[in-house]
Amino acid sequence: MNTPNHIFLPCAALAIFDTPSEMGYRCLQCGAMVGSIGQPDSCQQEANKWKTLEAMGGKGWDYTLGQQKT
Repeated sequence: MNTPNHIFLPCAALAIFDTPSEMGYRCLQCGAMVGSIGQPDSCQQEANKWKTLEAMGGKGWDYTLGQQKT
């Protein structure tokens, strides 16, 4: 599977793949690694809303397109 160069976050920010570390994506707005403890609570809460919706049988967030999954 090919790793995308960037992803669109539910908090309306863009994150790019952190090539030097190859550990994940770094948010261009706050500078934190996506999913890390350094990511602001408001961003984590927004991502959790979509995860919860998907767990309940709804459509989650599409990080490639930056919108709800179709």
